[in-house]
Amino acid sequence: MVGLGFLALIGRFENQTHAFAMLYAVGFFLFSIVLTLVWRRWFERGPLESLIR
Repeated sequence: MVGLGFLALIGRFENQTHAFAMLYAVGFFLFSIVLTLVWRRWFERGPLESLIR
C-alpha cells in the first residue's frame, strides 16, 4: 500500500515502462531494508508485533 500509494500521489501509477517499474521496485526494496535496519537498532519488536502483544 505504501509503495503504490506513493506512485499514485506523484502521478506515476499508470502507463509506466518496465524499466521504471523495475527501478522503482528495487529502490523500494532497498529503502525497506534500510528502514528495517534502523528500526531494529532502536526497537526490540516490530510495530505490528508490538500491537499484537
